[in-house]
Amino acid sequence: MELEDLAAILGVPVDAITGAETVEPGVLRVAIEQGGAHREVLVRGAAPVAAQNHAAVLDALARLGFTSAPGLLAFTGGLMAETAFEGLTALAVVPPATALEEAVDLIAALHQLPVREKLRWEPAEAARVPGADLPLHRLGFAAHEREPAVALLEAARETLAAGPSGFVHGELHAGNVVFTAEGPRLVEFGAAGQGHQLLDIAAFLATAGLEPPLRRDLAQRYARRRALDLASTTDAIDLATIPWGLAWLVELPRRQVLALGDDAATERISVLAARTHDALRRPAGDHPIAAALRAALWP
Repeated sequence: MELEDLAAILGVPVDAITGAETVEPGVLRVAIEQGGAHREVLVRGAAPVAAQNHAAVLDALARLGFTSAPGLLAFTGGLMAETAFEGLTALAVVPPATALEEAVDLIAALHQLPVREKLRWEPAEAARVPGADLPLHRLGFAAHEREPAVALLEAARETLAAGPSGFVHGELHAGNVVFTAEGPRLVEFGAAGQGHQLLDIAAFLATAGLEPPLRRDLAQRYARRRALDLASTTDAIDLATIPWGLAWLVELPRRQVLALGDDAATERISVLAARTHDALRRPAGDHPIAAALRAALWP
């Protein structure tokens, strides 16, 4: 992209742009020095469905006064620009307990927002949880492991269907939670929409590199912030980790192919995979279906 075009999209003089680097395919991080102040923005293509949904959700969040997501700065000419946060994700560092608690509080607050701009708005999709249709053979599970797991996954889906549904981030792994000096921030809302909210919190806790007791404590904190039953919600979050994690691991090979040549993206995927595997095996709750699933798949 020509510097003049970039400046026009951002509404700044050309000489205010002091740097631009590709942070992932199709996304530029642009540094701006103007009026003695430094700021950075992200510029990305706005054509795909996920990008359009991302922009619509950012606009809706801003109108609701939710300031812990990027601000949408421009949406024109097939491109969008948004504020970029200075910080580290929970893939890069293991945040202190207080920062993790703030992130859980933020996720609980997000889940209570009346956002209308989203994907999967049909009521039938609202409480959808991966179940017996998961292709476990693609993850290397043998027939004697898959067969008992199928009924248990369906039982997990039915059990979790009673849990809270509503607005969700949709891809709330640790790489999309940025810890800044001002507190945690959420990014990448391309998959945001209607869904099962416990999958969001399960995804974050499973991929943040935490020991099971801390995962349990943070799940309890989420339940308190939502005024949900403490014991059953904590166990349900741990149960939700299993279908979410299995579905995520099925998706990872496709993402690895898309990330070929991008060492940073490949490293993120590897860390996510390792942490998800670990969380699947080590319980942070006492739900009997979760225990039975773990016994079947990882005897």
